[in-house]
This record gives sequence, structure tokens and C-alpha cells, in this order.
Amino acid sequence: MSFLFNDIIVPTDPLTTAVRYVTEDLEPVNRNNPDRWGLAISGEGGMGKTTIADAVMRRSFKIYEQDHPGAAYPESLPVAYVKIPSSATPKRMMQAFADFYGITMTEREPTESIVKRVLAHMADADTRLVVIDELHRLPPGLHRGLAEPKDLLRELLDDVVATFIYAGVDLPEMGIFDGPTGRQIASRFSLLEVNRLPRHATDEEETWRGVIEYIEKKLPLFAQPAGSLVDLDEFLYQQTLGSLGTLMRMICGAAKTLIARGNPDSEVITEDILRRRTRDMQATGMITNIP
Repeated sequence: MSFLFNDIIVPTDPLTTAVRYVTEDLEPVNRNNPDRWGLAISGEGGMGKTTIADAVMRRSFKIYEQDHPGAAYPESLPVAYVKIPSSATPKRMMQAFADFYGITMTEREPTESIVKRVLAHMADADTRLVVIDELHRLPPGLHRGLAEPKDLLRELLDDVVATFIYAGVDLPEMGIFDGPTGRQIASRFSLLEVNRLPRHATDEEETWRGVIEYIEKKLPLFAQPAGSLVDLDEFLYQQTLGSLGTLMRMICGAAKTLIARGNPDSEVITEDILRRRTRDMQATGMITNIP
């Protein structure tokens, strides 16, 4: 049932824009450009930033497989994904990179040594796309060794022949693009703001009902009447306030519960089921911004 969370990717306008921009515009140029460009994905929590990054990674990896049919894994790791730990120092940030590549380190190993070894592994693995998620967890304060996290980001940007994606909550407000180093980083990144989905949209934008319809068609529920979730569009908006992440957790969580019961004839998501799902999500702290 992991399909319900991992493989339903709603092709919103920000998602399709990011996939096209990174894989068609940035990656081909960055392989031979010393001043490499990147993409920063910013927005509130639950807006789908990680989903967008995931879609870009999938597409980038598929292109790499097509261009390198004989590539062996894990020797080749064309796509790297690193989630920043809470209150991360530069050393803890590099430990996250080391963990991704399976690099063993000692507790006392200096940050500069870890950086050198990670850079070597990235080059050997032919890493071409690097996603750094939860970037808002980086504190702006000074640390021993590299002056602060943004100096480490700049070093990676300069020394790794790859395209970088930053993702996090309200990145411009967190200070990562402030100061001399921050402004240098900002000059090489395009900013993609991911907002709440509108209840009513223009013809050029995704409608709320269209998003619900897309999700509904992807659900592997035997008894779900076509269009029944779309008819709940106003209720779903009231419960999620336009958060795509919350909407996915509500609907997919309800679907997983129904499938687990083992009765295909009763696999129907109703408003009552969604209300119970909402209460469960509130109780566990999964959502806090709904009435």
C-alpha cells in the first residue's frame, strides 16, 4: 500500500515547471558550466515542496538511465537526496551526505576532512543532481571550522559538478540568502514559491476540483463511485485550506484504512470517513491549521 503515498504525484503547475526547468534547462548546461545554476523551492509546510523535488529526481534519474544503459548501482548514484537534521551544524550536514553515500566516519573527524571525502564520492558516483531538503533547519549562527552553514552550501555549489535543488519552509525569510555569501548563492538560484491551491482558479491554473479528480482516479479502490470525492470539494477545502500535502494525507490515509479492512465492496471514501480521518490527524499533530 506504499503506492498510495509514493506514486500518486499530482502534476500541478509548480511541479511540471520544476521538472521541465531542471531537467531540460539546468542539468544539460550545468555539466559544462563553472557557474552552475540551481532551483530553490520555498513555501509553507505541507504545500508539496518535497513532492516536487521527488518528481524532479525521478525524471532526472530516468534520463540518466536512458543515457547510460550500462550504469551499475550503487557505484553510480546520479541523484542524491539529503535531508538536513534539526539544528544542523556544518558537520552534521556533511554527516547526512556521508550517510547517503555510505561513508564511514569517526566522531572526531573534522568537517573539512568529511567534505573532501564526500566530494570525492560524489565525483566517483557521477552525481548530477543534488537535492537538499528541509533547508530551513540550518541555523544561521557561527560554527567552528567553516564559518556558517551557508559557507558550506557555497563550497558544495562551487566544487560539485551537479545541479542543486534547495527545498524548505520560507527560505527567503530564514536568512540563507542574506549577507555576502547568501547573496552570491541567491544570484545562482531561481526561486519557486509553492503556495496553497486556490479554491477557484483561472483556466490557466489547476482547479481545486481538478486536483481532487486526479487523485480520485489514481486510488485503487474497487467501490469508489467516479466523481464522489470531487463532489466533496468544498468540504475538503474547508478541512485542508488548500494544502496539497494535507489533502493527500487525508485521502490516501482513508484509502489505506479501507483497503486494510479486506472488503473490496466497502472501499468507498465518504465524508464521514474523511471527518474521522481529520480528527485522527489533528490528534496526532499531523495537521494543525484546519478548523
